[in-house]
Amino acid sequence: MTQFAMGGGMQEYTTHFIKKALFDPPIGKVYSAPEYSDADLDWADKQNLNKKRPMYPSTGYNSSATNIYCP
Repeated sequence: MTQFAMGGGMQEYTTHFIKKALFDPPIGKVYSAPEYSDADLDWADKQNLNKKRPMYPSTGYNSSATNIYCP
């Protein structure tokens, strides 16, 4: 889970569902994230370690499933 190493902290969507999975099961419906990032920041540059990646609006899941249910 690369989200644990996200510069600037984990995304709210990720922390919400990790907490739900670990401490408040069942998870229930899992919706697509409202935003995402594919940007890479150079980890060798220490200024990037606390910098948040640029985020882009999500268009939802790219499959035939609109929601995923995890009992």
